[in-house]
Amino acid sequence: TDIDNIAVFEDPATANVVAPSIVIRGPGTTIPTTGNPALPADFYSATALSSGEYSLDGGASWKALASAATGSGTISWSGTSRTGNVYILASDFAALPEGSTQVLLRAGNATATYQSPWPYTIVKDTRGPTLSLNMPASSVITSAQWSSGISGSIADAAFNANAVNLRL
Repeated sequence: TDIDNIAVFEDPATANVVAPSIVIRGPGTTIPTTGNPALPADFYSATALSSGEYSLDGGASWKALASAATGSGTISWSGTSRTGNVYILASDFAALPEGSTQVLLRAGNATATYQSPWPYTIVKDTRGPTLSLNMPASSVITSAQWSSGISGSIADAAFNANAVNLRL
């Protein structure tokens, strides 16, 4: 039998359906912060990246990631990788409630193929704890009051306070 030559050609009109990927550098959560935190996320794709987005509502809506902590700055998504920190919009950070909020990150490529959203947790803590002293009732402590001890409470709107330091 005769064997003819076989040639394989890639059809340039066929879309690359491989979704991009995200690599989170670090634990996947921020320490409690008062300002818009850096999200250490690197983006990769077999084809050119076209977007990096975040969602604060479980994926119902998406916004473009920013390149600066001020929540501004356009990110260039022209290559197959983008490394470095990204940020949510400053106005979105300001509107977050105190405590933990899950942010979903995703990347898109030139064929509008998106990866599954990647969760990241932002911990916002812009208010300090409150301290309430019950005993002694006055700011001057007598020796009789001292033997009774000092009592009070500490509270934090976003977190459970687990330590109190007292200096006399």
